[in-house]
Parts: sequence; structure tokens; C-alpha cells
Amino acid sequence: MKTGRRHPTTVLVLLADEIAIAAFVLWGLPVLGVELPVWALVGIMAGLVARGIVTCRLGSRALRKKPTSGFEDMVGSKGKVLEPLIPKGLIKVGNETWKAESIDHSKETSSQMRSEVIVVGRKGLILLVRWA
Repeated sequence: MKTGRRHPTTVLVLLADEIAIAAFVLWGLPVLGVELPVWALVGIMAGLVARGIVTCRLGSRALRKKPTSGFEDMVGSKGKVLEPLIPKGLIKVGNETWKAESIDHSKETSSQMRSEVIVVGRKGLILLVRWA
């Protein structure tokens, strides 16, 4: 979907939202015995328009932003050891499980479970890590 087409649709949806709320305030609330002055309706509508504009701008900016993913974003990330790195094992970085290899051989024991490591590089699909 192109961003040029999104704006007219967004304006129409916001306008429909405003009309529905105005209709409820003008005709629905009096049926329930609640009377609001016109200035209150104008204030409510102004607030909703401001919220719509802010939401539209922030949403458009988020949709235009290029996703950041991949190995380049992982360098410097911290992970937890799931399977001992003697010398290769498994770590968890964020919500992902990766095969990893320790470049720091000073802590190669089976007692390293749940220890923290830092990603420093990669070798194919294996992350190279050092102890945090």
C-alpha cells in the first residue's frame, strides 16, 4: 500500500469517527437523560481531531521507517547461555535461540548455564560471543 493512498482513507475514517461521536452526543445522550452544552461537544471534537492527527502522523512515520533486523543489529546485544559453550552451545538473544561459540575460553565449564554473554561477531550462522 502506497502512503499517498493511505491519507484520504485515514481522513475519511477520522471523519466517520467524529460524525458517530457527534451523533451519539447530540441524540444518544439526551435519550439517556444527559445534556451536554454545545461548547462541550466542540471541545470533545477538537480533542478527537488532535488525537487523530497525532496518531496519523506517528503511525505514518512508523510505517515509513525501515525495519531493523538481522545480524548487524545483534552485535553488542546481551544473551543468556542455554547450553554450555564448550566451545559451541546455544544462547538466547531477545526471544531468539542461536548457536554460539565462545571466543573467550576462560570460562568453558558446565557451570555457565544462564550466564550472560555479549555478541561480538559471527561465523556463518553461528554467533561469536564473549563473557559479559
